[in-house]
Amino acid sequence: MYCTQCGGLLPEEARFCPKCGTPAPADPVPEEPQVIPEQTEEPVDQPAPEEMPEAAGEAPVEVEEEIPQDDWVPYIPEEFFDEEPRDFDGEPQEPEEAAKDKKRLKGLYIGLGVAVVALIACIALFISTNLSNGAYRDAMNAAEAAMEAGDYSGALMYYQAALDEKADAVDPVLGMAKAYIHLGQYWDAEATLNSIVIPEGEEGYELQQQLLTFLVLPDSIFQVNADNFPTVTVSLETDRDFALTAQHFTLLEDGESVDDVDVVVTDNGIRFTYEAEESFVSEELRAVTLAIEVEGLQNSMEGGYTTPYFEEACLSLVTTDVSEYPKVKVYFQITDANGNLLNGLNGSCFTIKERVEGGEFLAREVKSAFILEDNAGLNISLVADKSGSISSSDMSKIKSVMSDFVRQLNFSVGDRAEILAFDDIVQQMCYYTNDVNLLLNGIRNMSIGDTTAFYDAVYDGVTNSALQGGARCVVVFTDGMDNASQHSANEVVNYAVSKQVPVYIIGVGGGLDTQLLRSMAQQTGGQYWHIDDLYDLEVIFNQVYDQQMQLYVVEYESDKSLDAYATRDLEVMVDGGSCRGKTSVTFTPVRSLTEEEKEEKEGNARYKIVEGVYSWEDADQKCREMGGHLATITSKSEMDTITKMLEKEDLKYCWLGGYTSYDEEGNVYGHWVTGEEFGYQAWTSTEPSRQDADGVPEWYVMLWYLPDYGGWSWNDQRNYPFPANTKLEKSACFICEYEW
Repeated sequence: MYCTQCGGLLPEEARFCPKCGTPAPADPVPEEPQVIPEQTEEPVDQPAPEEMPEAAGEAPVEVEEEIPQDDWVPYIPEEFFDEEPRDFDGEPQEPEEAAKDKKRLKGLYIGLGVAVVALIACIALFISTNLSNGAYRDAMNAAEAAMEAGDYSGALMYYQAALDEKADAVDPVLGMAKAYIHLGQYWDAEATLNSIVIPEGEEGYELQQQLLTFLVLPDSIFQVNADNFPTVTVSLETDRDFALTAQHFTLLEDGESVDDVDVVVTDNGIRFTYEAEESFVSEELRAVTLAIEVEGLQNSMEGGYTTPYFEEACLSLVTTDVSEYPKVKVYFQITDANGNLLNGLNGSCFTIKERVEGGEFLAREVKSAFILEDNAGLNISLVADKSGSISSSDMSKIKSVMSDFVRQLNFSVGDRAEILAFDDIVQQMCYYTNDVNLLLNGIRNMSIGDTTAFYDAVYDGVTNSALQGGARCVVVFTDGMDNASQHSANEVVNYAVSKQVPVYIIGVGGGLDTQLLRSMAQQTGGQYWHIDDLYDLEVIFNQVYDQQMQLYVVEYESDKSLDAYATRDLEVMVDGGSCRGKTSVTFTPVRSLTEEEKEEKEGNARYKIVEGVYSWEDADQKCREMGGHLATITSKSEMDTITKMLEKEDLKYCWLGGYTSYDEEGNVYGHWVTGEEFGYQAWTSTEPSRQDADGVPEWYVMLWYLPDYGGWSWNDQRNYPFPANTKLEKSACFICEYEW
């Protein structure tokens, strides 16, 4: 049989041509008929094959074993074998051994051929598989690139191409679902996800379930419960198994992310519970947002709630006191929206956070909170206009109203007052005291002057009030505009604000700049009234007092390691059940006389001499800052005590705490800053003159030593007499007296 391709001889039962590999025909190709040449000689009888003798030196003829067509083995040319079989050492082999080796060699080549065919098949399968995998990966890569670029329609096409390469792949199906969601085609996304079944626990199952949950989330949050405000609960429910977790959600309130949220996932939904920020606006509408993100897919749901109804509390800081540091007292006026004072609040109603000089806000313990009335006193500076525009009858009204008012003060709980009067200068008719008799005496000693030093009077009232600490205010009335002050209106306002002293102003009659006076009062935290009758002063005085008595004193504990007078920021919240409010304030504590300083003075001497050249006003101010007042002399024994102290220090010119004034008949009289009776007097024989030789007014009392006039005596002097009388500079001083 011959090969139909190359014409080579095919072994019997061969399946492939050993030369070119062409498959053999199913039916054997008929051999060409053998041509027998003509015999020229007589034929010779041949023995039968089995009887044919072996030729000398030739091996017996092997009869080829028939090989079934299905057991094809590669063709092995006969010339491959030696004519004489030999072993591996080159020695001749026995015919039987040679036949065995030949058979083994054929088996080896048969196995080698089968291996080659199998290898070719594997290579073909590998090439085919890799070609398919390469196309799949290319399609998936193109799909993901389209998704990142926002080309969701293009991504769908590439995901489909990937499915064409791998019909049972999960990732293209999930990708197609995400692309449909991006396009807003939720029905197509759901149908795509439901087109495959992914066994639980297999890769892709969790994402499939999350996407299915994402598709059934509602558009809005309908379940926001604030019945137990500030605790708020936000709930989501679906009509299928809920596969999302807390990590897929961000909760926001009014656009701000909410921390510390308690999350509970149920079979068909999720619940968020958190503590909302306290509301200080009644029935405040708050927006709640749930932002969702699943595998780059984003959505949000909106909802909201209304805070409970309550009466809004308005907090206004009036003043502060750190005289008992680290205990800090802050004084608030707390009213409702209509301006009515709120009652019934205690320490548990207040929350305070404090930040000192730019540090961190820290919660402070509120020790107590109470209304001033019947619990603590008020320091009130009463400042009276006694300028030349005041008539005698007006002065009588002023004295009557002021006297009635100071009699009503509650000295038993700590009320204290001072009396200032102004005309050309500001006079201290009675320094701060709880002695009603001294206050009444100071009021009686007021007399009509000339010009109007209104701004200076308010300035001095603020200065004296700030030194007292606690609740304080200035109440001043005037019937004319300023025409004699060294300070301006702006200076007074800024000073009062810095010292945390509210100023209440009462205008009497015409000729006033009411707009300016109202602005001054309001900027300091006070109020302005205009009256036509001085008797109406009593109504205003009482109104101011009642308003101050309704101040809330909130005491909290600060950090004793910090500077008591450092600037502080406070966040104050009040929750009284039916009322609620908050405020943020910044203040720098005012240095007032502390309790420690007061106790220290009690153990020291009553008098303290301060050497130096000072004006009377500067000496008076410095003495107040030291916790005392310029010394007064109301008896011969006090006179002797003070003069002996001065002689010991070789000092001869000393300021005392006294003024001189004219009465209605033009007579000069003296007055002590404490309101004490000016009974004992030690004037030089030609004094008080109330006016110097050069015509300059002399208001202030000086104790001096003049041998020609009998030694120690009193004289009235101008505020700064030293340039006019240089000999005073050599041994000048003032003496401070303490009342503790």
